[in-house]
Amino acid sequence: MFDQIDAAYYLMRAGEEREKATDTDLREADRHRTRAALFEKKARTLLGQAAA
Repeated sequence: MFDQIDAAYYLMRAGEEREKATDTDLREADRHRTRAALFEKKARTLLGQAAA
């Protein structure tokens, strides 16, 4: 159950990072997109563990 809560948090953070990427210069935008991808990866990992 806690894995699902953590995964929801990471998905929320990924959305926030993507939103920040649209409001900054190219270098910062790339950093925010990279962080969003990391948060999504963490969320998918946690959801995979919860399903197992």
